[in-house]
Amino acid sequence: MTGTLTRLSPPAPAAKEKYAITESIAPGSIVYPPPNMPMDVARHLIADLFTAGEHKTLVYWRGDWWLWKFGHWAPAADELEVKAELWPYLETRECEHKSGMIPWSPTTARVHNLMEPLAILTRINPGNDAPMWIGKTKITTAPTQMVALNNGLLDLNERKLHRRTPALFNTWSLPFGYDPDAACPTWEQFLTEVFSHDPQGRQALQEMAGYILSGRTDLHKAFMLIGPSRAGKGIISRTIQALIGGGNSVSPSLNSLGSEFGMSALVGKPLAVIEDARADDDRRSNITTERLLNIIGGDAVSINRKNRDYWNGTLPTRFMLVSNETPRLLDTSGAIMNRFISVKLRKSFAGKEDPTLGDRIAAELPGIFNWALKGLDRLNENERFTIPDSMNEVHDLMRDMASPMSEFLDEHYVITGDEADHVLVRDMHPRFNTWREQVGGKKIRQDTFCQQIDAVDPRVRFKNTAVDGEKKARRVFGVTQKAGTW
Repeated sequence: MTGTLTRLSPPAPAAKEKYAITESIAPGSIVYPPPNMPMDVARHLIADLFTAGEHKTLVYWRGDWWLWKFGHWAPAADELEVKAELWPYLETRECEHKSGMIPWSPTTARVHNLMEPLAILTRINPGNDAPMWIGKTKITTAPTQMVALNNGLLDLNERKLHRRTPALFNTWSLPFGYDPDAACPTWEQFLTEVFSHDPQGRQALQEMAGYILSGRTDLHKAFMLIGPSRAGKGIISRTIQALIGGGNSVSPSLNSLGSEFGMSALVGKPLAVIEDARADDDRRSNITTERLLNIIGGDAVSINRKNRDYWNGTLPTRFMLVSNETPRLLDTSGAIMNRFISVKLRKSFAGKEDPTLGDRIAAELPGIFNWALKGLDRLNENERFTIPDSMNEVHDLMRDMASPMSEFLDEHYVITGDEADHVLVRDMHPRFNTWREQVGGKKIRQDTFCQQIDAVDPRVRFKNTAVDGEKKARRVFGVTQKAGTW
């Protein structure tokens, strides 16, 4: 007899029959679908390991696994963290075999084959931003108006406390409970002393604290605190970070923020505090400025996470810059300056430090939370931040440092905005480079000069055109040279 030997086996069950078999296995049962039915196994694992009440406690969002922990959702360190939950559990399960019941026997391949079905069954649309409702709830308040604390979810509109639930996909929670009667006398006395020269600055800080706690990003503002050593900046910075929770904030530098992987630490973090905010690299400073503008402005960003998929979306991060000196953020247009609410502290407490002050303020966090809510109420009512008395001083210096072109024009030219006033670029450009070298800067090409001067002030315009019968040439309109400057 010749030909191909055909191995006879019973026909595979139809899809409906398969599903009927696995549906008959009760949640929590020791009997599981076999490894060759990964989607059905995934359904049982979700029911047994990743469900609290009616809600899933594992989701897949924007390329990451997220687990519900301690009242908020946190990203798994890696896929292995999820597999670590699956493996020991599956070792205790059995499945049917033609020879009878056998151990499910997880292997690397079998567990790996479950990850895609789990992702499909728990996937959240990557286009949706946190916070968001992802399950049934009787709470009708918008998720953006809910703040998670140790003792519940606080409705910021009604100041009503609800039970914490995985139905709210929120990526951070506060490390203390809500107490509507809590006060913070030590903190308030400290601020009275620190802001004695600028009461408006104190109000702005209170509003920014409420803005950070609320999760809002719609006003597109960041906070800057400038002042000498021992002026209270450190205590303010540490208190705001403690208020939001140590694990909910990051502390990048300006230089690291402009690096290839510099934004990766911001994912899921509501607060970034940049201490000693100084940028030493001009090229990287340009990148840092661009990224700050994008994030503060609520633009979607693409983040390179080393050895992982790119993260794409809108960050919830609010920035607080703290420094002894005004930071240099290169930006000819001055747009970055307008993103900051800035305060300058003047009084140094050097030699008068109270070593117990930090601990006494930390004990008042529930009261400081209430203090911040008052700032949020005022911000909601006014729909804008209070402007500190010292902000103009900070921004004037910031403008000069951010835009050498602006400083150059201030020193050597009068901005008239009149089209009849104009200067040839071939005369103006070498003067700018000479001035730059005198102040320790670098020369720039003529094309770059034209771009920067066209962006520096709406009254100043660059054109390549003919004037009064003269030949076509590059000119800067709206300026005249100050007498005796060259």
